[in-house]
Amino acid sequence: GTNILQAHALTKEGLTEDGFIQKRYYDRGVGTGLLDSIVGGGFGVGLEVNVREAYNWLVDNYHDGEYYNDESGDEIYIFGFSRGAYSARSLVGFIATCGLLRRGAPLTNSQLWNGYVQISRHKGHKNTWWGSLKKPPFRRITEWIKPEDKNLTEKLLDKWSRRVNINYLGVFDTVGAMGLEALGIQGIRSKSGMNHNQNPTSLILKCRHALAIDENRASFKLTRLLNYVVNPKSERDDTYDDRIYHKWFVGAHSDIGGGYNDNLLASYPLKWIMDGAMEEGLKMENFEPSTSEPIAKIEQINDSYLDFTGLIWPHILREKRYYRQIDQPDIVIASWPKEKDADGNPKYNRGFTLVPINEEVDQSVIDMVEAAGDANYAPPNLINYARRVTIQEIDDEESDEKKEEKIERNKRIEKIKSLFKDRKTNERWLGTTSQARIILVLWSMLAAFGVAVFLHIFLFNYPDSNSMMPWPGIASMAFLFVVIDVAEFHFNLKSALNPAAIINRVLLNFVMWFRLVGILFFFIGVIAFIHQSVQWGRAPDHTLHGVLHTIIDKGWHYVPLFAIIAVLLVDFTYNGWEKTAPRLFSTILSPIVVIISGGITYYVAGFFKKTSVVSEGMPQGQFMNAENLAGQLIIIQLLLFLLYYTIIWVGKPIRKVRFENSTTRLQFAFPEKINSLFEDWKNSLIRNWIHKDQREDLAWSRAKEVLRESLWRDIIGFVPIYTFVFGAIMWIGSTYGNHENWSWLSHNAVYWPWSGGRELLILPVQLWVFLIALAAIGDYIENFIHLGFIQKYPKGKASLLFSIIAFIATTIKFVGFILAFIFSMGIFINVSINLFSYIGEGGWRWIIANVTTLIIVLLLLSYVSFSAKRLFAKAG
Repeated sequence: GTNILQAHALTKEGLTEDGFIQKRYYDRGVGTGLLDSIVGGGFGVGLEVNVREAYNWLVDNYHDGEYYNDESGDEIYIFGFSRGAYSARSLVGFIATCGLLRRGAPLTNSQLWNGYVQISRHKGHKNTWWGSLKKPPFRRITEWIKPEDKNLTEKLLDKWSRRVNINYLGVFDTVGAMGLEALGIQGIRSKSGMNHNQNPTSLILKCRHALAIDENRASFKLTRLLNYVVNPKSERDDTYDDRIYHKWFVGAHSDIGGGYNDNLLASYPLKWIMDGAMEEGLKMENFEPSTSEPIAKIEQINDSYLDFTGLIWPHILREKRYYRQIDQPDIVIASWPKEKDADGNPKYNRGFTLVPINEEVDQSVIDMVEAAGDANYAPPNLINYARRVTIQEIDDEESDEKKEEKIERNKRIEKIKSLFKDRKTNERWLGTTSQARIILVLWSMLAAFGVAVFLHIFLFNYPDSNSMMPWPGIASMAFLFVVIDVAEFHFNLKSALNPAAIINRVLLNFVMWFRLVGILFFFIGVIAFIHQSVQWGRAPDHTLHGVLHTIIDKGWHYVPLFAIIAVLLVDFTYNGWEKTAPRLFSTILSPIVVIISGGITYYVAGFFKKTSVVSEGMPQGQFMNAENLAGQLIIIQLLLFLLYYTIIWVGKPIRKVRFENSTTRLQFAFPEKINSLFEDWKNSLIRNWIHKDQREDLAWSRAKEVLRESLWRDIIGFVPIYTFVFGAIMWIGSTYGNHENWSWLSHNAVYWPWSGGRELLILPVQLWVFLIALAAIGDYIENFIHLGFIQKYPKGKASLLFSIIAFIATTIKFVGFILAFIFSMGIFINVSINLFSYIGEGGWRWIIANVTTLIIVLLLLSYVSFSAKRLFAKAG
């Protein structure tokens, strides 16, 4: 059973030796049953019910000081594991936001919960244009300052609700990923759990949170308790420093909270959590770790990444391990001057810092590593922690107890740094099995064919089979997908070992999205493979010999060969010959799996039906033009969506910190303006509660990190993507279908208007190539100059010469970019209008293309309408 079941069993119920009555309440956590583990565990189904039921139980059973005729009320102890820990903290957040209702209150639990949900969502979505459409029915209890400002609901809550202390909160590895985020695909984010308040509160008198070092599933992201500190404050709020503690333990998620048959590792966090509860007064049975040995063993760690996800996550979705950062750095959100006070000094909006609270590695980790000796226990996140963690300073004015606590912690830190000083991670690409290499060869091969089929259906002259991408293109895609897989593994590992390395993070994000696109093409390839095998098997004029002849004639046999070469080359380069050689034979023979699968499908299909059902192709002429035009429009829409997403991705670091100005303000700026912007960015992140000798350096260090990441995202991601998007759209417009109006884009000359064809400019390449090259070159020059300015500041200032060069580069970029954008949007509009005239002639492609265009137009109109209303409201 889990540690929560054990805690429930160990807690005494009824009259205790000191004369008090203890009551127990247990609610099965989200994701514990078979169906819940599929539905509730990932999408939070049942979480709201659990929180509300527990709240109702407290309403029915809690007695405050009036009942006992003294100032004390009942003591509340709350425990939870995994998403049950998320539920436990949601219950605390519910009480902190709305208080605990008295029995007989005229407000129902449902009314209170709905208001709480709206408050939480309003707080979380206030940066979106739709988030301000509906206001919550009441404010948090802590926001009621003036009695005359209270509305009717707040007045009722003031009378019928009260703030109650949570004497102890004990949680094991809180996980709150829900909705799309629960799919475990890195990069996917969801706001499904945003209506649950997980923030620490002064109601919590003591809290202990046990964390898993070795949990590598992206769907089990950790939800810490973080201290919210307003930046301009002169002192840091230390309310939680003596109340909330986090400790990291060896093991995966269920090694910490229990659930495996062998709970040896889980006994250590259980003892730590229960010891804390007993210290606060909870009466329990005596508990010691259930082991006859002095410590558990490293070998007992369960690999939840492989055990839980099996074939799907690591092999089909190609998901890489997710490494939790131990004792993560502060998350600093900027403060910006909105107005000035009476003395003319700027008044700042509420920037804030989220500070980790008392995170450290437990002594049991040190004991196990020492006992393991030369064992290869070297998780990247623990190596990073050992390199980064610093010794705590001891203040003479602190209490003896606090000093002793810091001395013991510093001893543990020194020991960890010593143990992991020269230790290297033992993570290996594709591990040590032949199975992983065989699957990757098949995956990359099918994904490559998926690309060819996708382009064949939507772009080339469908349904003519001769228009399929030639084999060199398909084989190159197979090779590329293998390279993308190892690149993601490499940058993921590097980012875990050094999360501060900006370029590694950016490259990881970039290749990860290519892999996600590869998943789509893989499934298209699987469907196409099955479909083609069935078609050949059911056709009377197709023999197996004829099928093989067709494959060789088209050169498709080179595709698995390229995939095999890629896997062997990367394996040899990354892991060395000694580790590659034992798996060489099985990797080379991996295409046999495809041949056997195809052969089985071929013969099964032939057994059931020997009639000719091979597609005869679609009618030529106008109907075929409509099909092709619709396919081209769908491709253009997907490309524009990719561009839109990339724009959002590039600006994410700036938005995350809430800088008022983005790096675009550096464009067309000269030294004085550039240095002024740097100063503003630095000042927005200054925290007055940091020591004055470090205050500005830390603020600029954080600002520098954000600005550099934004620029590197532009260099590595945005420039190549818009080059590809604009290039593909203008190539389609100037090359394919009935787009004669845009054929001039493929010329290498620019003509004078109304000149009778007289040339204005002769270009070395086609016009569309020239425009995107112009934009990209200007963009790269501008970005690298701005990176140089950021690196030099504050010791060196931006130079006038390089500012002028950056100005010229920005001008060149804008000319190329704006023209490429205008021409691309012109082609999009032109193709959309042309396609609409083929009503009823383009099949399902026509429907998809036109519905997508309609949705785009409606979204643009609604956004423009809302922006105009907001602008007029501000003007009024």
